[in-house]
Amino acid sequence: MKKNETISRLTNFLLPIDDSDASKNAINFAGVFINEMNNIAQKFTLLYVCSGQYLKSSIANIDMRSIHLLESSKFQEIRDNHLKKNVSPIFDNAKKLLNDIGFEIPVQQVILDGEPAKEIAHHAKEENYSTIIIGKKDRAHFRNLSVGSVGMSLLHMDLNQSVYVVGSKYEKEKNLIPNILIPIDGSQYSMNAVYEAVEIIKNIDSEIEKIILLNVLNSADYAKIVLKDEKIELDSEKNISQAEKIILDSGIDKNKLDVLVEFGDPADIICKTADDKDVNLIMMGRKGRSAMHDLFMGSVSNEILIRCTKPIVAIISD
Repeated sequence: MKKNETISRLTNFLLPIDDSDASKNAINFAGVFINEMNNIAQKFTLLYVCSGQYLKSSIANIDMRSIHLLESSKFQEIRDNHLKKNVSPIFDNAKKLLNDIGFEIPVQQVILDGEPAKEIAHHAKEENYSTIIIGKKDRAHFRNLSVGSVGMSLLHMDLNQSVYVVGSKYEKEKNLIPNILIPIDGSQYSMNAVYEAVEIIKNIDSEIEKIILLNVLNSADYAKIVLKDEKIELDSEKNISQAEKIILDSGIDKNKLDVLVEFGDPADIICKTADDKDVNLIMMGRKGRSAMHDLFMGSVSNEILIRCTKPIVAIISD
């Protein structure tokens, strides 16, 4: 396959890892999820990015006058020692977790140097990954240079990959993702989430019990919209109907489908629905219909990622 070539959904998976519990959660989810999608999954890579933090304790021993600092033998020695002492055990532990799950896809491993989010995004683009799966740490760690904050950074980059952020309270269950929530607003971006959900439902081995379509009428903008367009509720019905048609046309049982239209703050409604319906996976488009209806980037998506700690939150690409 040529670099940057369009790739099918849910086929090539990239999993950035570190030594955190959040990373272990992501590995456990990825292992089971990809195993259950093995009829379409083609490639799986563990990625570790050396951010340079390991140099801090050793930088005093390096001759800073050297023009070729990064190519110096001293740097290579420090880096090699770091990889052997700290990074290799991370890969070993990740592969052990996958083996314990009975993972069936060949595992590749890649080590890169640089700023984690940028390196992950660049590697995903260059190597034609369809999907990035990453762990999310709790709120206390968001300001640290960790997989948690890297995941937040990735969601605000211009990516062609879908990003699945595994919640800090993710637990392995008999059914991996029995209840799926898809907030929609009628945009093509939110329809992309519906299309990817269909691919999951058609190919996953676990039983999917409910697919919940949620259209939120944003209370902050409702009055302004009503003054300009009195057919907002009809628009909501159109949005729901479009998503329903995609799902039902794929052959999915209509009894598995729930439809909700709610009024209020989008983040509040999405998180409350996720709790009330015991949702395991929230799937959202990368952008909304407009700035006014942008449920999926910026402060709303941040709130959902922070507050919805148990479900996997997936931001779906085009």
